[in-house]
Amino acid sequence: MKGGAEMKRTCLIIASLALLFAGCGGSSGGGSNHGPSGPAISSTNGSVVAIDCKTNRAYVPVTPTGALDAEVAVLNLSVNPNQTNPLVKIIDLGYTGVARAAAVAPDQGLAFVISATPLGQGYLDIIKESNNKLVTGSPFSFPTGSRPFSTDAIVYDQLNDSALVSMTGSGISCSGATSTCTGMAAFSLNTDSFGPLIQFDNPADNFAYNPTTQIALAPSDPIDPTIYAVNAASNTPCTLTDSNRTTLN
Repeated sequence: MKGGAEMKRTCLIIASLALLFAGCGGSSGGGSNHGPSGPAISSTNGSVVAIDCKTNRAYVPVTPTGALDAEVAVLNLSVNPNQTNPLVKIIDLGYTGVARAAAVAPDQGLAFVISATPLGQGYLDIIKESNNKLVTGSPFSFPTGSRPFSTDAIVYDQLNDSALVSMTGSGISCSGATSTCTGMAAFSLNTDSFGPLIQFDNPADNFAYNPTTQIALAPSDPIDPTIYAVNAASNTPCTLTDSNRTTLN
């Protein structure tokens, strides 16, 4: 549909403008923009959009304007979107669904995208940045009954060659209470598979992760504010409580 495609293009240009100013040291000038010097590092917090400052590329999950089709847009942040179309490619992940969030592994040249299907399945796709093609085996299935919701995220752990992913239980595919399929799980790049699910009582509202300590902090706000702390090394969670926060809702 032409209108939908034009709207999608407009949204991507707006996203590119925002990323240009907030991303890798870009400016509003007409010349090329260069990322900061020094080694490339991965983000330590979840985000819908992933930026690789090493390649000046952004990976943006595309919100469907019609039929559900899991897609991610690749944007070139080294161009001025007022003068040059920043869209490099829209990658069709090959199944019906919605791409929710992304992350990158700059040293490995990989981008990660998590998506959910209408049947309550969750998938993780890995993209080679060198050719914008999916790696063999993609998509990789989430633990049974889990899928990424709009508040879920993925963070790459560059020290342990894995990605930590938050996920929410599906009322369709989870065989028990949805809380039994809600939490976090680590995806290993060595085995191309998820480890055991670290269960939460309620979905996370995003999370931050320290790869050195392998500790993640995930706020959750179903009724009263809660913070989950997760030790990814031992797959153990705990809930941080503070009576001073219960009135901040």
